[in-house]
Amino acid sequence: MYVDTSKDERFLRGELVSVTKGRIVVKDKDGNTYSVNTSDPRYLSGELVPYSTGLVNVRDKDGNVFKTSVDDERIKTGELVYENIGKVTLRNKITGEVRTFDKNKDTYDENVWIHHSLGRIIIIDKNGIKYNVAPDDPRINSKDYIISTNLYTVCRIDNNKITKRILLSEFKKYYTDGWIYPFKTCIIYQKDSEGNILKIQHKSNKDIIPFIENNWLLSFTKNEVFITKDNNFRCIRRNQLKHYQRDNWQKVDLRYLKIEYIQEVIDKHITLEEAKAKSIEIVNRNRRKEKSK
Repeated sequence: MYVDTSKDERFLRGELVSVTKGRIVVKDKDGNTYSVNTSDPRYLSGELVPYSTGLVNVRDKDGNVFKTSVDDERIKTGELVYENIGKVTLRNKITGEVRTFDKNKDTYDENVWIHHSLGRIIIIDKNGIKYNVAPDDPRINSKDYIISTNLYTVCRIDNNKITKRILLSEFKKYYTDGWIYPFKTCIIYQKDSEGNILKIQHKSNKDIIPFIENNWLLSFTKNEVFITKDNNFRCIRRNQLKHYQRDNWQKVDLRYLKIEYIQEVIDKHITLEEAKAKSIEIVNRNRRKEKSK
């Protein structure tokens, strides 16, 4: 049967669930496709992989959109471009309307149209369905929903193609069962009630469990950025950066500002400019070593 998932009480209380819950479309090495349970041993072993593995959405010169191999020569020659190249999805902050614009052809009022996820929070219900909601939505504080940014990625040590998104509190269980954070090193931090970082460290992915057990947070290096203002530091979602920059926060380039020196600035042992100078000195020293080899 078909139901309105946003209104049907049976679905909202879990009496009804999606027919695809716990299942995934996969393909084998010969390209044959199947729908299997996510606990299928062939999927967990890597024998079967998600259907979209190795594929990307592209657009040809006539505007036709389709999937093709990431190695398709037409992408390299420019005959095909990625589907979202030159596109931006914005939300009208007055009406709430969401629309996709062509950066090269369309014009819009930047005071009215903002990034579609700016100031919004993605929550996930117990059936795995996502909702993009306002910060004051009562569901955010409900035990029946999980905030998407509270989920972290882990992968199988023996097969990095298999990944899951889990709560930070589940890390120890998954690490014990042979899963691991997919990056060799990661940034962990603690923050105060205003979001300012109190402590920050760079750790190996094998050493983070004791910190997580003591309420340290884990940074998504791809989806988050560090910003600074008045010697305060915060870790924010990348799509929030423009909003903070309007309030004079500056993005921190971690290539030229080492984590250990950020901690010294927070502790007021050195200034931000001194931290940058020390970090650049280390970068230049490492470059000279590489050249001398």
